[in-house]
Amino acid sequence: RPDDAEKDMVYWNQMWDVELRHGFRLENFPFDHQNLTLELNLSDSRTFDLFYLVVNGVQFRRTVLDLNEWTLHVPKIARQSPKHRHVNIELCVSRKPGYYLW
Repeated sequence: RPDDAEKDMVYWNQMWDVELRHGFRLENFPFDHQNLTLELNLSDSRTFDLFYLVVNGVQFRRTVLDLNEWTLHVPKIARQSPKHRHVNIELCVSRKPGYYLW
């Protein structure tokens, strides 16, 4: 790690529109939940030892929060090894059984 005299900080706020695809485990349908993992990596070998990848929050568009069939739980941010280059964002969604059962 750099010593205090060498520490600088750059704050970068990034927004993406992404479409994710994931095979769902349906053994417990309609009482199932799914764990979706987004893997973020610093991948440029020329610079990845110069920066630390830090994710301190996840925000969603309002349309994502208005899912009739699903409940979206609070995302978890998990640092991976090596910690300065890899971060996983874990999203858990639970199906609302009442959407299918009356």
